[in-house]
Amino acid sequence: MNELPLFFQLIKKNVFLYTLLTNSALDTTYIEESNFYQYTPNSVHVTNFALSEKEVFKSMTAGIKDRVVDINFKLKSDRFLKNTNLYFGKDSFLRIRNRDPEMKNPFSEVRSKRLYIKVFNVSLEISIKTSPQFGDILTISTENNPMFPDTHFRKVDDQTLLKYFEASAIGELQLQEQNEKRGQNQIWRYTMERIEELHARGRITLPIGHK
Repeated sequence: MNELPLFFQLIKKNVFLYTLLTNSALDTTYIEESNFYQYTPNSVHVTNFALSEKEVFKSMTAGIKDRVVDINFKLKSDRFLKNTNLYFGKDSFLRIRNRDPEMKNPFSEVRSKRLYIKVFNVSLEISIKTSPQFGDILTISTENNPMFPDTHFRKVDDQTLLKYFEASAIGELQLQEQNEKRGQNQIWRYTMERIEELHARGRITLPIGHK
């Protein structure tokens, strides 16, 4: 690839994302946004994330597990889906597909495109999905892995774990206010992991009947 497509040019100018993809390193030194939350040592969430003056996303969530990187952008429109040649290069994507169009249910229809590419000496999977229910989502993965990675918290002290729990709880409430159910469910699962770990350490008491 002699010339990087537009999207990767923008990523290369963003020190945080470039470091994340090329080194599998979550260096939060380069995140200056005030609306930044670190849920665990290996996952962060930023609302109103600016990749450039024009490309501002509703949110960006990044996670690492065993040096495997997963980045999710919540888009403000489907222009990435419509203009894949501009952002990702000519003939880069497989044909767009529609899932379950025969059901005539607008909430079941998902339009998506997917690209496998090697850039920055890293093999990436890029996918774009749009649906009336979940909106427009752009995902970058070094391989298939969940948005929020599992994290071993035994190396994290109690005070730091409490801060992670507080951040995830705040993030869950914010997504609830924004009616973003998909992100809320994922963060809820992560919040419950923090609660269970804090309970195991004797820092909090769970209600009777909790499993």
